Amino acid sequence: MIQMTHQKITITEIAQEAQVSTATVSRYLNGKADLMSETTYKRVKKVINKYNYVPNTMARQLKNKKKHIVAVSAADITDYFSIEMFKGITAELEKHGFNTILLNSANSPQKEKQNILSFDTDLLAGLIIQPLTNNLKFLNCQIKCNTTLKNIS
Repeated sequence: MIQMTHQKITITEIAQEAQVSTATVSRYLNGKADLMSETTYKRVKKVINKYNYVPNTMARQLKNKKKHIVAVSAADITDYFSIEMFKGITAELEKHGFNTILLNSANSPQKEKQNILSFDTDLLAGLIIQPLTNNLKFLNCQIKCNTTLKNIS
């Protein structure tokens, strides 16, 4: 069994341990190794690997004011079509630099409604919905009442 430890560590703490600036750690994380010496690169890499550091995507988005996550509300994630749809959407969005989050409606209109109403425009770039029925009355109401939802059917 693989054991993953995710210690809460900040870029500031990584910089302190690697004896570099936070800007240098940021450059490393953004793939700009050409802006630092090989020695510095190795020091930063060693500390990041030591703590299994993974940048917080949500925090990055909030800081940069760029949204790179799209939520996909699937009718039922155990359904073959829903799985294939999600895989296709994910593959296409990844080409454009987006990550996806899967929301499962579990064939429940109440759960679908909850997924739609919990859509946070401050964190997500969009929401793609696989509706449970052809009755789009609720969705149309949300589109008219809440301009953050766009109908792309």
